[in-house]
Amino acid sequence: MTEEIPTDKAVVILAAGNSSRMGTHKALLRFDEKYNFIQKIIQTYKNAGIDWITVVVNEDNAELIAESIDDDDCFLVYVAINMHPELERFYSIKFGLLELSDVACCFIHNCDNPFVPEDIIHQLMNEFEADTVIVPEFKGERGHPVLLGHNIIQAVLNHPENSCNFKSFLSTFPTKTISVDNNSILFNINTREDLQNSMTK
Repeated sequence: MTEEIPTDKAVVILAAGNSSRMGTHKALLRFDEKYNFIQKIIQTYKNAGIDWITVVVNEDNAELIAESIDDDDCFLVYVAINMHPELERFYSIKFGLLELSDVACCFIHNCDNPFVPEDIIHQLMNEFEADTVIVPEFKGERGHPVLLGHNIIQAVLNHPENSCNFKSFLSTFPTKTISVDNNSILFNINTREDLQNSMTK
């Protein structure tokens, strides 16, 4: 019997950090008059045709983030509460992937960057392979989101540790860098100054 090859595509949006340098939950910052950050990211992935969206939150911001998600998106978006944010990024990713083990590929997207456009999501999806990490690159500098193929997802879920350096972990797998013409993949919004700078770029 031939094993069924998964075709669904997903994204894990990481929003379980404390946002201590920003002083407020980054996922709830205003992007424009219509969207906050998390709403904009969800909308981008919806428009790109992503099948499943998981938002990893913490106890403090879970209710606020859940309330900000449109009722029409409830069937598409799963809010997963990370009860151990002290384990940091790798655990949040692993936790977010638990319900997505059968997808073909999954983006890992930071909640502080709603500026990545839909066409870059499509560009990365067009290159995915089951055993490869896809990374966008702007003028030689790597950025986010990264796209994990099915076999990489399994490797994350099967990793015996819950706390390790995600970048170092990914470096042990085949990686394909995709050149893009938009520097938004490099944005990292940690302070109010970062936010103001991103709005002017």
